[in-house]
Amino acid sequence: MEIATDDFHLITVEVGGREESSSHELAYQGLSRYMSTRNLYEAGLTSEVFEILQHPVRLEIKADKTLFYVEKQKPGADVTIIAEIEKYNFGEIPANQNLGWLGKHGIDALTVKGTENQELISEYFKADGNNLQTRIPMKLFMATPDPQLAIGDCLFYLVGMDRCI
Repeated sequence: MEIATDDFHLITVEVGGREESSSHELAYQGLSRYMSTRNLYEAGLTSEVFEILQHPVRLEIKADKTLFYVEKQKPGADVTIIAEIEKYNFGEIPANQNLGWLGKHGIDALTVKGTENQELISEYFKADGNNLQTRIPMKLFMATPDPQLAIGDCLFYLVGMDRCI
């Protein structure tokens, strides 16, 4: 998603979990529908099946920091994310929503980079004591409760609600 520009668009078809048997058929149907639609903007697709998320960014954990997914703060962890983070995939999350807890490094254990590699963490998230909270209303997607996947890639993608069409 980081390579998307105004001249080069990126399409993501959300189909559910990789281990769900219906995901493969849904992916095929979604891609087939996309490839056979001449003009997406004039196709009459509703926001229930078609949504534009402009300029998504990634929440990442910095190198050498620890990450856990559990129901309460993990002592000694740099970042603890709520175990049920997947429930927020594609739903609107209000400002001040708690998504987890921060350790001794605080919010500095995380990063959100813009297209020019500028740090944007404080535009999207804040620390309220040791709580990791959203700063603005946003939409998350591709959130995973798998710490190895999150450390190797990202915790999730996000976009401010003002960038959802």
